This record gives sequence, structure tokens and C-alpha cells, in this order.
Amino acid sequence: MDPNPSSSTAGFFQAPPQVENQYYEDIALRRALAFYLPSTIQSSIAPDLSRFGQKVLTRRVLNWTADAEKHLPFLRTWDAWGTRKDELVTSSGWRNLQDMGIAEGMVAIAYENKLAEHSRLYQFAKSASLPMQTRRVLEAAYGRLISRDEAWTSGQWMTERAGGSNVSGIETQQPIIPTT
Repeated sequence: MDPNPSSSTAGFFQAPPQVENQYYEDIALRRALAFYLPSTIQSSIAPDLSRFGQKVLTRRVLNWTADAEKHLPFLRTWDAWGTRKDELVTSSGWRNLQDMGIAEGMVAIAYENKLAEHSRLYQFAKSASLPMQTRRVLEAAYGRLISRDEAWTSGQWMTERAGGSNVSGIETQQPIIPTT
């Protein structure tokens, strides 16, 4: 035991944790992938999961995460002149994480369906490769999407009779139903 008391310049200093690439460090994730995925699928997604696991640990991405946690999104209902705006205000860190998630296919992977029935597990594995603090930012957004009281809502609506893109053969009609 050191007889000298600890101070701001001497004594015991706790070493900061070393966060490693979660693709390699998360043993439960690796075991789940080995159990549920054929080896050919595992070997095809391993390079992407490894690369992404390193990318999210870069100083740049960790700074985005810290900014997103410090400056939480909020709804600006009115502007300075009393005009209703209903604008979602997000920090640059939040927007950068969103852009990265889009570019990395965090949602798209499952819908592209390139790995058929294994696509959802690939999507899950990629999100599990995020460090915990980045995961918390995404979980907070997810919590609002599934909330039953203070939910964010999203959707797609048809605004033309004959829908565009892949719904061009669909027409929306409402018959008149007389009231009695």
C-alpha cells in the first residue's frame, strides 16, 4: 500500500478502457454467426464486418457519437416569428452517423436480400459491431420509433391516383358508401 495519498498529479490513475473491434471481441456474436450461418456466408460477410468494426472505432466516428449524445435531436415547433415549423433539429454528429449508417446499409442490408434468409442476421451482426455508445444513440432513435406514447412516425403515402415507381399498377379508389 502506497503511504502517499492520491492527488490530481500523483497516486493511482485508472487506465481508460481499450475498446476493440467488436466483430472479433464479442464472443457471443461470433458464436451466433457460426451457429446460424453457413461457413460460405460467414466468410463472405467477415471482411465487411471486420472493416466496419474498425471504422466505428476511428476518432472521427467516436467524435460524431459524442456530439450526437451531447446534442440530442429535438423538435423546433415555432420559428422566431411565431410561424409553425415542426422541424427536427439534429447535430452534425447525428447527421454524420445517419449518413454513415445509410452508406453502410444498416437498414438496406435486410431489404436488399442478397443473402436470402441470412440477410437479417447479417444486418444484426453489423449493428452488433458498433461500440456501445454508438449503439445507444441508435437505440434511443429506435425507442422513439416503437414507442406507444411519444413516438416518431414515418411512412410512405401515395399522392397520385396511379402510384409511381414499383406501384404503378395500383390505383387508389374509395367508393361512396351512402349513410342510412
